[in-house]
Parts: sequence; structure tokens; C-alpha cells
Amino acid sequence: MQNFQVEITHTIELIVHEETEAFKNAFEGYKSVIKDGDEDQMIQYVASQVLKHGYRRMIEGVGYVSCNGNCGNMELYCGIDVLYDDPFENTEIL
Repeated sequence: MQNFQVEITHTIELIVHEETEAFKNAFEGYKSVIKDGDEDQMIQYVASQVLKHGYRRMIEGVGYVSCNGNCGNMELYCGIDVLYDDPFENTEIL
């Protein structure tokens, strides 16, 4: 048996359309779950969920993000666009 320790550092670039109804609705949904949450916390939550699960899945309490123009469900779009979503494309195991 082998043990591996992998450190992953990744930057996710998000474009937040905070003046849109989609974002406002998503933020209200987020606040219904996280009572004292703010916009920055929601954006960090979205980024962590995209990193863990990709952009194609609905983000609980928020909705769907779009990535490079693709969105899983535009009716539940949350007003946040991800410019890149594959942190493992250039990953090496040493």
C-alpha cells in the first residue's frame, strides 16, 4: 500500500453580475440558509462548490453558475459566471 499526500492550489475566476435579478434571487436563497451570510461568503461558497463538484451541478441554496457560456439550467442561473473550471487539467503526481 502507498500513501500519497497531494497539495492542490487553484484559482477560480468568477464574474459576479450583482445587479441582476438572478444574483439578487440567488443571494436571498443563500441568506435563507445562512442567516448572517454576506455576498463575499456566498461567492467563496460558490467557488468551493465549483472546485469540488464542477459547474454542471446545482449549487445548493444558490442555483446554477455558467461556465464559458454554458449553464445547466438558465431558469435557475444565479448571476455568476466561471471562466475556468478544470483544476486537474495540468496536475502531476510526483
